[in-house]
Amino acid sequence: MIVICYLGGLGNNMFQYAFGKILSEAKKCELKYIETDEKYNIDYEKRTNRKKEPYPKQMVDLFGIKLEKFTGDLKHFRTVNGHIHNIQELIDYKGDILLKSGGYQNINYYKNHKNLIKSLFSIKKDEIKFKPESNDLVIHYRGGENINQKMRYMDATYFIDCINLIKKSKNINKIYILTDSPNFKEIIKI
Repeated sequence: MIVICYLGGLGNNMFQYAFGKILSEAKKCELKYIETDEKYNIDYEKRTNRKKEPYPKQMVDLFGIKLEKFTGDLKHFRTVNGHIHNIQELIDYKGDILLKSGGYQNINYYKNHKNLIKSLFSIKKDEIKFKPESNDLVIHYRGGENINQKMRYMDATYFIDCINLIKKSKNINKIYILTDSPNFKEIIKI
């Protein structure tokens, strides 16, 4: 069995779910989750100015993902933390795995699973409130990064400079910016 303790926001939760799903399908085992504790949720809300649910509510709502809660004992589980792992070693591991406090953000984990990932995170076209055309630019603005339990925000001028550079080199009709970042107001000026 693979059990995930979802930490962070929507982007982290998507990486955690995709990593867990890849492992559970390769190992032919169940994938479940445990709720984050109240202390973590309160700390997360203070650091990010974002509401934290004990499970990945944004991901569930956005992609219609069905999650099953784990209620057993985790004592015999192998705990996997951090970002760097030997995925084949985890697949070959015969016991249960708890994915905890990791972003699992490494292209090598996902490059052979593009179709699976697309199927996990697809949104029905009739549910999309905007309709980008081929000459539109769609950007996910992630301004914050949790480093050593402190939220750090990237200066919005970096994104503005990138967008202006792209606009000069490409024929861009419209720009859509997707974010839940609290410092989004800096970006909206463009």
